[in-house]
Amino acid sequence: MAQWGEAHRVAIAIDNLILDALSILLFYQELDALYHQRSLPTVPAVQFRDALLARLPQQAQREAAWDWWRPRLDHLPLAPQLPLARQPEAISVPKFTRREYWLDSDRWQQLMRKARQHGVTPSAVMLNAFATVLRRWSHQPDLPSI
Repeated sequence: MAQWGEAHRVAIAIDNLILDALSILLFYQELDALYHQRSLPTVPAVQFRDALLARLPQQAQREAAWDWWRPRLDHLPLAPQLPLARQPEAISVPKFTRREYWLDSDRWQQLMRKARQHGVTPSAVMLNAFATVLRRWSHQPDLPSI
């Protein structure tokens, strides 16, 4: 708390390990309501235990999925073996560079039309392009494609 003349200021520091962005927003909304003497929203009747119990039916589905995947894990393709500029051991401080390319509106519309003609989503087209680039750079023809 700090005081300037007759005014007082309260500083609040919140660690993002304690609260996520949505919780921080909720915290400030409730603090604002208290400060302005408005009533707070009622606490939901659902408790943490109720949320866990609601997930139990999904447990059987998860177990069935795991039973299906477990025998296949050893047969999945390896991670792409991409060319390296230098060996990882030689890098003391990693440096990342973001690369991006934007399709102009006309080309994006064209891509969406083509995707629709083939019955796929634009996201599937982009994912397939990414998989194709990985396959070519890694020289691993067995990498899965879409």
